[in-house]
Amino acid sequence: MIDADPAPKVDLGVDLGGLRLRNPVVTASGCFASGREMARFFALSTLGAVWCTVPAMVGGNPKFGYELMQRSMALTKRGSHGTLVMAAERCAVALQDRKLYYDLLMEVIQAGDVPEYRLPNKLARKRAERLLKQIDEFFYD
Repeated sequence: MIDADPAPKVDLGVDLGGLRLRNPVVTASGCFASGREMARFFALSTLGAVWCTVPAMVGGNPKFGYELMQRSMALTKRGSHGTLVMAAERCAVALQDRKLYYDLLMEVIQAGDVPEYRLPNKLARKRAERLLKQIDEFFYD
């Protein structure tokens, strides 16, 4: 029997203050410009989530993270709904902005079909519905 994938699986994951990262590579703000230049290499929403998830006391910046998320949303004309859900879950919670959280999740729930993102958007809608039911668990007000 021949193994279809002979390359060994290597776990590069690291824990950073309770945040599990898939690998130890994190961009430095001075080297990374505004982030838009790198959008062709990977999703800006991923960087936004990191900036929103890492506490400010250890270098996180939820406002900047949300700016990255907004750039990512703009690149798909808000058609890729997973980014909106991630912005609600990570940035709105970190900013303690209940209205932003609600508005982003409702946008996903009420959005029409976007053919090129049909499956991921269906999954994002299910997640948005679950997260909306948990709104009181995430906000202090």
